[in-house]
Amino acid sequence: MDKEKQSIHYCTILSDEQWNFILEGRFSAQRQRCLHRLMTHAVRTKTVCNIKGIEIALEVGEVAASDVELAEYLKCNRKTIGKLIDSFNRLGVLTTRTNNRAVLQLFVALYVVS
Repeated sequence: MDKEKQSIHYCTILSDEQWNFILEGRFSAQRQRCLHRLMTHAVRTKTVCNIKGIEIALEVGEVAASDVELAEYLKCNRKTIGKLIDSFNRLGVLTTRTNNRAVLQLFVALYVVS
């Protein structure tokens, strides 16, 4: 196996209600893509990143993601992303931590095994 490449396995533990929200309905593909994007960009080791000139410490499983960035990725507007993140928070899929510079998403049920 190439030493530069690392196999990563994602494991999520979600309830029936959480899975139903992610998999069913008209916008299920967007929900799945959003969840996938957040999961794949979550840090695997404690990391310090620089956002708008401010250093922010990310713990394992956290990802710094703005509404604008996610909206561009999913090709939708920021209000849609806000509602989606609110739903993920309400259902306990993730929690959101904000400061004056960044929005950090923390996964409640994400385990990364490398």
